[in-house]
Amino acid sequence: MSADHSIDAAEQTALIMVLSKLFAISKSDAETLMAEASAKAKDSVDLFRFTEAVHKRFSEAQKFQLIVGLWAVAYASNGLDKYEEHMIRRISDLLYIPHGEFIRAKLIAREQA
Repeated sequence: MSADHSIDAAEQTALIMVLSKLFAISKSDAETLMAEASAKAKDSVDLFRFTEAVHKRFSEAQKFQLIVGLWAVAYASNGLDKYEEHMIRRISDLLYIPHGEFIRAKLIAREQA
């Protein structure tokens, strides 16, 4: 994940799969979405504007699935990086995900990794 300032091939593949599943879109559309998000993220200094949009538009179940997906991307590489975990925690907090759900999402993703 970009939290550790790099996205390796395994993480990129996992991210495309997560986006495809979460938004019910094709692999090609997921790649386009990822490219657009990366471009916008380069100009951003915080997470709030992104998480605010998600918080307003996603249901609780969708937010939970997003957190599971973020964990899946983090676990896709050779182990979990402390910066990735911190980033997911921050996103979870900004989406008002209870800590118990944050942990449950982590365990689900770890089991599936």
